Amino acid sequence: MRTLQFAKIVAGLGLTFGAAACSDNGPETVELTAANSPAVAAAALEAMNLSLDGLDNDAIDIAGFAGGFGAPVLAAIHPNGVPAAFNAPDGCPSFSPDPPVDSDGDGVPDNALFTFDPQYCTFQGQGGTMIITGSVRVSDPASVAIGADVAFNQVTFAQFEDGTTEPVFALVFDGTRSLRGQPTSLTLDENFSLFVQAGGEQAGFTNQASLSFTPTGGATIDFDLDLPNGDVDWNGTFSAQSPEGFFVLTVETVQTLSYDAACLNPESGEGSIVAGVLRLSAASSDGAGVVQVTFNGCGVEPTVEFAGSTA
Repeated sequence: MRTLQFAKIVAGLGLTFGAAACSDNGPETVELTAANSPAVAAAALEAMNLSLDGLDNDAIDIAGFAGGFGAPVLAAIHPNGVPAAFNAPDGCPSFSPDPPVDSDGDGVPDNALFTFDPQYCTFQGQGGTMIITGSVRVSDPASVAIGADVAFNQVTFAQFEDGTTEPVFALVFDGTRSLRGQPTSLTLDENFSLFVQAGGEQAGFTNQASLSFTPTGGATIDFDLDLPNGDVDWNGTFSAQSPEGFFVLTVETVQTLSYDAACLNPESGEGSIVAGVLRLSAASSDGAGVVQVTFNGCGVEPTVEFAGSTA
């Protein structure tokens, strides 16, 4: 899993996006232009990579989805498909039922609720305190060979310096991930938000999209192993809010994306997209813009082309 991938997304947005006006109905979208299209594309691609991670065990890896925060207490599922030892001495998280029921032995609980109570999920560190709150429900759809449903309910990681009542850093997850598949195909439907507060600034993004994967070359999918080579389609809506602006992007795969399992991403150690074309389009009060992203091979940066705007 790409540690702190969400931070890369929102940090890029906050540094690059132009100013946005506010309205009584919420933030107004910023115009997509040639100048900001590289940052927009980079943020969207990081979100796509986060979704790619969700096609294997990371779909139910709460620790990984949290970018490494609280990993010792958030490891919901062992990578080998064995339920993790939830009976942590500090009771963080608590879970129901106890123990979680896994009828088919695939490592995904039939239906388990994990609750993070500040009474037990408060951790003292050097110079400060980390408090985790919220809940996560993990369930196993019986209708498919490979599947998991994860619902995050305001899972918040808040870090406080000694003697302060306002967090110096806060990260909030909310939403759902739904994985459905067979050995010959996978589909991940996502509808979640990530929110970050740090240094007096706020940023975040939402992802309402579907990513599908089909193995190529006669390969099949083993949920306990890395993905094989395959074709990927990513379509939906990606929106981002930074201190400087707000974007809502329609994401469309216009040429099937090729996933190469041997082309390792240096951050994740997993495969990468090496071919295909994505189109990102955004409308705003100032006009509409389109950005096209073309993947150029293993280890080569994608080409980001601003395809124009309309008034």
